[in-house]
Amino acid sequence: GGGPTDQPVFDNLRAIAYLTDTDRNNAPSSFDGLPIGEMGLSFLETPGNAGDGIDNDGDSDTYDSENADFYDPDNVDLFSLLLEANGGFYSSTTLRDTVVREFEAADFDSRTINVGDKIVLIDVDGTRVVREYDGNSFVSQGITYNLGASFTVQEELLPLSDPNFGVHIDGLDNDFDGLIDENTPNHLEKTTFVNGNSITKPVRFVNYLYFNDGDSLKKGLIVSNQEIRARMSSDQDFADLVNDTYDGRFQNHFTSAPMIDEGRGDLFDNDNDWNENFDDVGIQGDPETASEGQGDGKATSGAGTTFPGEPNIDKTDVSETDLIGVSRAIIFSAGALQVSLDSDIWFNYLIPGEFDVIGNPGTDQDIYVSSGLFPLAVGESQSFAVAISAAASTSPTGSALQDRNQLNDNLDQARVAYEADYQFAVAPDPPILTAVPGDGKVTLYWQTNSESSFDRYLNNISGNGFDFEGYKIYRSTDPSFEDIFNVTDAFGNATYYSDIAIFDKDNGIQGLHPVDVNGVKFDLGNDSGLQRSFVDTDVVNGKTYYYAVTGFDFGYVPAGISPSESPIQISQGPDGSITFGVNVVEVRPTRSQAGYIAPDQPQATIVQGSPGGSVIVDIIDPFELKADNLYEVTFEDTLIDGGTDPDTLRTENFTLRNITDGANDTLIARSPNVNGGNNPITEGFSISMNNVETFGVNASRSGWNETGDPKPHQYFFATQSVSKVSDYELVIGSSVGYGQSTEREIEVAPGSFFTASSQSTNFKIFNIYTEEEVEYAYLDLNRDNTPFSPGRCDPSVNAPNNYVSPDPGIFSAVAGLNGQCSDIVYVIEEARDFQDTLTYRFELRAQIANNNLTTRNPQAGDTLRVFTTKPFSRNDRFQFRMDPENLPSVDSDSAKNALDEILVIPNPYKVSSIYEQEAAGGSRQQNREIHFTGLPVPSTLRIFTSSGVLVREIEVTSSNTQGENGGTYIWDLLTKDNLEISYGIYIYHVEARGVGNKTGKFAVIK
Repeated sequence: GGGPTDQPVFDNLRAIAYLTDTDRNNAPSSFDGLPIGEMGLSFLETPGNAGDGIDNDGDSDTYDSENADFYDPDNVDLFSLLLEANGGFYSSTTLRDTVVREFEAADFDSRTINVGDKIVLIDVDGTRVVREYDGNSFVSQGITYNLGASFTVQEELLPLSDPNFGVHIDGLDNDFDGLIDENTPNHLEKTTFVNGNSITKPVRFVNYLYFNDGDSLKKGLIVSNQEIRARMSSDQDFADLVNDTYDGRFQNHFTSAPMIDEGRGDLFDNDNDWNENFDDVGIQGDPETASEGQGDGKATSGAGTTFPGEPNIDKTDVSETDLIGVSRAIIFSAGALQVSLDSDIWFNYLIPGEFDVIGNPGTDQDIYVSSGLFPLAVGESQSFAVAISAAASTSPTGSALQDRNQLNDNLDQARVAYEADYQFAVAPDPPILTAVPGDGKVTLYWQTNSESSFDRYLNNISGNGFDFEGYKIYRSTDPSFEDIFNVTDAFGNATYYSDIAIFDKDNGIQGLHPVDVNGVKFDLGNDSGLQRSFVDTDVVNGKTYYYAVTGFDFGYVPAGISPSESPIQISQGPDGSITFGVNVVEVRPTRSQAGYIAPDQPQATIVQGSPGGSVIVDIIDPFELKADNLYEVTFEDTLIDGGTDPDTLRTENFTLRNITDGANDTLIARSPNVNGGNNPITEGFSISMNNVETFGVNASRSGWNETGDPKPHQYFFATQSVSKVSDYELVIGSSVGYGQSTEREIEVAPGSFFTASSQSTNFKIFNIYTEEEVEYAYLDLNRDNTPFSPGRCDPSVNAPNNYVSPDPGIFSAVAGLNGQCSDIVYVIEEARDFQDTLTYRFELRAQIANNNLTTRNPQAGDTLRVFTTKPFSRNDRFQFRMDPENLPSVDSDSAKNALDEILVIPNPYKVSSIYEQEAAGGSRQQNREIHFTGLPVPSTLRIFTSSGVLVREIEVTSSNTQGENGGTYIWDLLTKDNLEISYGIYIYHVEARGVGNKTGKFAVIK
């Protein structure tokens, strides 16, 4: 703004320094007539003190689930791990009220130390040693003290005029309690924000005076070295934890002070947020690069190395800093800062304790914010981070409050990103895109890498980092895609591209996203379901198109985060050449070459099992197909207990393998997409499933093997009590005695039971699915005392003219005036873990005409096979092969017939055409093009003037035609001498050996 009206403000609670202006409306011309806005600076990360024994940043309570007022549910409960019941060393009361208790006012009073009192000495490595004072000299922090039998000590913030003022900032433990530089403003009256509210409370500290004479504690620990060693000698699991997981270091989550003295160089995951599933990526921090510690099940720190280390430990975890916070804020007249005077900087700007809140209006003032003091050993480093943001209303009537709120929102977002280890919401990885030009169409297909993208930032704030939602497809005739960057916000600023298709998950997340970007909302699609390919038929052959496919996520509404979309990646070199990212392609649809034969779709056939469904193979990219390769599809399943209802078989997943010549190359592993399409494209094709999910009889595969005349009676197959995942074969033997039925009580009518006795039969039953012979019960019509339900009849009464009564044990049936009569066979198997269950029953249905049977009883050599329709199961295998008819080919006879279809486009050529691309690199030279389409390949193209002078002779090959199967050659209108042709009529001649010749003409009008 304008100098004298500047007004710095410091918000002590939020630790934000604001730069405002008291005269917002008197703005310089650079504000374009709008009011002056605000700027703000916030310390996201200040230096920390990992060795003073104090919770400087007051975050320990946010890791204690018993502390309802302060606990953050996103944090691990560190306190519970320290309790005896969970493998720790303390009771709840001792831990919270004594060992790591909160400061009290009395802790800052002076205290007199006499012989026999406890004192705490600090070794140079930060280890605390508890001693009973004996009146003799002692050494602490490398300093020798000789204080006599009794002495008085105090470590507190004193007036600047006091000669002892510096004791609270000298980095020494002046009162020998093991704590360094404790003071009332920062530790007894710590002000923080909790759930948006300002809270002033004391912080916790390690109460070293609780421990016994002779105890020693390493820095950051609340269990003595002596007690740790004792536990290790008596508890092998604990010893293994120390020696194996922590490489002999005593610091672990059963011994460490809960977020007190946390540090980013202690090789320890202080906040216990390292996740083996996501973070075990190695010391280089890159899951794609093998490095030390990758996959070892332990958090690998980069401390002490040049590497970042794994996520969520030390260097990569900003929470592991015991921040000392902003310690001073001074507002002063502009120009008063004497940067060349160290003493002035030290006493007036750096010493902790003074906080100016608001500057004096009408003066030009600056603000100085500092954080200190902190220890910095030789070779050690400290991190700090600040967020700087600005906000200015885009409306002439915008208020200062609106600017302040927007500014605070910006800084809050920066803080959230900081707390997520400097990560922002990230878009899914760009999908890897491939384009296949065709005749009047372009086929796009892409890999599924976007779908497995993980957003650590959103995972930290929402608990779900796998937030991929869908794909968007864009088409442009401009390589920069600027012609479709036309979806504007409320202010007319282009914000989004116009898509031609959206494929999103069918999960209820659809429509316009609730969070807008300056008034425009992101379109999430309409629950169409994911697809990994797209065919665009709204194209013109010969014209250049640019396509991009992006992945997008669903954002996070509670945090006001709109969806993120992978970028359309384009770059242009100094020479005008354009480089596309993996998700962008340039393509021209073209006519096929003369004689081109498109491939037929392969047929997947069942080679094992009897599923009710089918596997469908779709060719996506004919030129990626592998000739004569053999593929196999297998399944995994599970059986769902139906209780009183029949069990349900559910297909779990399928696997696609290339098994050519005994190989076992897995292309798709255990995909759950077992009903429908949208599976990944691999080796030029995709597969989809039609899965029958209910039981029944597969009539097309079931029946008698006998085809003579008369045929065996028709069969009837039905569930008796429990459906079982099986297929059956009923084999007729040469005589009675081939099989033997089992005695079994059968419910022949509701509430009516009959015991079918064991008898010899002329058949056996096999379970094809399990490849085992099965038992069966048998009701024989031709046996005395066989019960007949109301719909049954006696075969000897009113029998057909040609009926011959069979011997007992012959599987038979008859039809007559009394209706259908049939023997009944009941299959006995294990089902639902119960032995001897009746699963299915077989009957026969005799056919009759003019009171004569037209079908016969089955006889020796007849076999009935019954396949049930059921979901894909582990017993099923499909195979298909890429045979010659499944591959693209060229037929010479067809090519001869297609010679008359050769075209010159455009004809006539007038100055330019829609097919020509803009010149690259700012060149004014026009890229002229005439397209010869439908050519045989290879062939020779000759161009003559109307008087017969040869202008150009071109060998047409697969390398200089457009498209994989293209028959289009693009001529640049240059002669054999590389000169531009003149206007006029031209003759062309196409010669293709073994195919034929074609002559035509075209005109050029410049």
